[in-house]
Amino acid sequence: MILLETFISSLPYVCVTVLATLAITLIFKTSDTANFAQGVIAAFSSFIVIDLFNQVAFPLYLGIPLGIIIGFIVGAFIDVVIFRNGKNVNAIGQQIITMGLVSVFYGVTSLLFNKKFINGFSFRGFSDKIIKLGKVNIPVNSLYCLGITLAVIAVIFIGLYFTKWGLGVRATASNEVVADMLGVNTRAITAISWALACGIGTLSAILYATVKVNVNVLFMGNIQVDAFMASILGGFATFYGPVIAAVIVPLFTRLVGLLAIYPRFSFVSGWVNVIVYILILLLILLKPKGLFGKSAVRKV
Repeated sequence: MILLETFISSLPYVCVTVLATLAITLIFKTSDTANFAQGVIAAFSSFIVIDLFNQVAFPLYLGIPLGIIIGFIVGAFIDVVIFRNGKNVNAIGQQIITMGLVSVFYGVTSLLFNKKFINGFSFRGFSDKIIKLGKVNIPVNSLYCLGITLAVIAVIFIGLYFTKWGLGVRATASNEVVADMLGVNTRAITAISWALACGIGTLSAILYATVKVNVNVLFMGNIQVDAFMASILGGFATFYGPVIAAVIVPLFTRLVGLLAIYPRFSFVSGWVNVIVYILILLLILLKPKGLFGKSAVRKV
């Protein structure tokens, strides 16, 4: 019963982590760079929706598509205007660019929105209702998050494996130069991937805001850390590996936290994240390419 309740209480966090991880993976696979600004970009776009919701009671079912569209625009702009002009910059330089974007979006968000956003405020978007299933209480918010996440994952993976866009993404991820020589519009693929990633990231931020007590400019920081951990643990060789790892990491975090209910392990409560990260690092040492990583095969 305790394990079931833990799983249900973890659902929103799992869903948000899965979406954030998928966004990071899309960018990495097509641009070969880790987007360290994913969290603040998602927070910026989601704040527009949250502000409309709080100030003019803008319905969330309209706000979510609006936030995703804003994320699309921001993502496409970053790729076309910034990364396309810095194409010759090496991988480390591109990552430094994303670090610079953290400062830019943090500053812009702070300027555009009221101090209450910066200091933290409450936001509830879906419902506070609870469904009783025997002795287990299931929050309706968790079901909304689960349904939306499953729908997004299904659409993205169907697109990746059964459409021309997906073929272009996989070709670009495999070898951008060769894909370009074979007629794949790698520029369009990269721009669409950035747009999709920022749109999905915005969706994850909105969902997280509906279940998090206090929301501020950096409220997506812990989600981004866990999403990067999941990406590395799952391995960037596949699209599904990081997504599966994104389910494992938050669940494992909650399970480690359960140890604190026993007096002998009470000290664990203050060390949950540290213990989880150390265990992930040990797994990565055993499997450097990740749980679902693949070794590169060279033909002579």
